[in-house]
Order: sequence, then structure tokens, then C-alpha cells
Amino acid sequence: MRAIISDSTGYKVETEVAKVDDLTGFTGLGRLIEKMSGQPTWVPACPCCGWTRKQASETGLMGCGFCYVTLWPIKRRPDKT
Repeated sequence: MRAIISDSTGYKVETEVAKVDDLTGFTGLGRLIEKMSGQPTWVPACPCCGWTRKQASETGLMGCGFCYVTLWPIKRRPDKT
């Protein structure tokens, strides 16, 4: 699978998705692109930081910015009163 990457100046490069991490400096971005193409799937953890759905549900927090794309929506446990 190939991806086209561009920067704010309009410079574009086409590369294999496997090389996206090295070109951008974002670990896991290539895997995220692969996961986002095709049919949506329920992933157990963020491909970038490894934060799990269970951690997000229990804490109400995400591990990184990509968690909002890969783990959202989460089911939060009800507040104990």
C-alpha cells in the first residue's frame, strides 16, 4: 500500500506505508493508516502508544492524540455515588 505525504509548504512525496513512520517521525502512523483503510474494525489498543480500551474506559483518559481516532467511542463506567 502506498501513501502520499505532504507538508505545510505543499511538498509531496509518495512512499510505501511501511516507511511513513521514518519519514514523519511518528511511530505507529503507518500502522494507523493501514488500519484506517478498508473496513472499520474494533481495535483493542492504540497502534501508536499501546493504550487499551480498558485503560481509557477506567480512567476516562486517552494515551495520545491517535487514541481519539482509534479507541473512540469508549464506554465509561458509571460514576459510583
